[in-house]
Amino acid sequence: MSNIKITTLTPIHVGSGVMLQNNTDFVQQQLDEDNYIGVVDDRRLMEIIGEKNIDKWVASINKKENTKDFIERCCSKNISIEEYSKRLIYCPQKINIQPTTTLKEYIHDGLGKAYIPGSSIKGAIRTAILIKEVPNIEDVNNKIDNKRGKLNAKEIEQEVFGKDPNSDCLRFLHIGDAYFNEGCEDALNMINLNIRERQDYLDKTKSQIIEVITNGEESTFNLTIDLSKNEYIDTYNNEVENSTKRKNMIKKLPFNNEKDLFYLINRHTQKLLESELSIWGDYKEENIVIDYINTIEDILNKVKSCDENSCILRIGHASGWRFITGAWSEDVKDDIWDKICKESRPGDEKKYKQYIFPKTRRINYNNKEVSLLGFVKLEINKNHE
Repeated sequence: MSNIKITTLTPIHVGSGVMLQNNTDFVQQQLDEDNYIGVVDDRRLMEIIGEKNIDKWVASINKKENTKDFIERCCSKNISIEEYSKRLIYCPQKINIQPTTTLKEYIHDGLGKAYIPGSSIKGAIRTAILIKEVPNIEDVNNKIDNKRGKLNAKEIEQEVFGKDPNSDCLRFLHIGDAYFNEGCEDALNMINLNIRERQDYLDKTKSQIIEVITNGEESTFNLTIDLSKNEYIDTYNNEVENSTKRKNMIKKLPFNNEKDLFYLINRHTQKLLESELSIWGDYKEENIVIDYINTIEDILNKVKSCDENSCILRIGHASGWRFITGAWSEDVKDDIWDKICKESRPGDEKKYKQYIFPKTRRINYNNKEVSLLGFVKLEINKNHE
């Protein structure tokens, strides 16, 4: 087992699945000239207003009234949002919050600590492994079927990882959760970098406020690569190969230690970043694209500076289609790639055919600075060896 240090190079969002409603679930207030969002703690709010005002509170919620205004009516003294919030989220930029605005909440444990689940880290690693192994699969194109109008790559994944959970090689990779300190959260307004014919590429039409772990935060988690069963796996697979019974062979991990894994991850991240630079190099006439490219180049330099004990991985919300899938399907035959684009743009494939796929990137844009979500640095923590 190794102890891994994780550092957020850019903001990270792993969602709780909850959308917080303005004026009911969260409120906004300026504290010491800085803007904060307070996530309302129902129990603390109840203690402030008292049981006698429960009906008024319910009526206020039904009317979608501002929570701060409601509290002012119920209390004779000024109440700060700190007094009835479970946590305060710093807003590093001015955000125009409307009555109907929602906040995409970050996942927290039962004690209110923000964390990156081991499953999220493992899922991103799974993509990196898939991209490494796809070139070794014979005739990938014939394994992609047009089933019920949908392109299904399940057979590809099964050949890389195993036919079922019991034969999946990643059952031998164990990754723990990474917990972060209190006060690590920010609120960012996410918009799109969007290639458009008659408008500029800075698209604010689908903006969304999300809670993130800010960049520069550190934590640790445990990582175990269980190779102890390799001898058993070889014996078992030989028996399966010579058996007439229908059994699935167990896949083995395509790496032998943390350094091998980190090399695989870093190579994967570097390839995707270099591909992004190649794609967007044709659109440099827009300032927003230049700023996006500068950000990509900065992250790429960090990837290239990693030694054998470190790597950079992208995880979580707003990672984009290419990073989530590894963009392996871009290398299939042209006719299959056309099917993928067509299914991904139902009804609009002709309208957008001249554009790259996908043609949008989710970003935060503040004072001409582009922030991309999801990049973390992993390092073997030698202090815990």
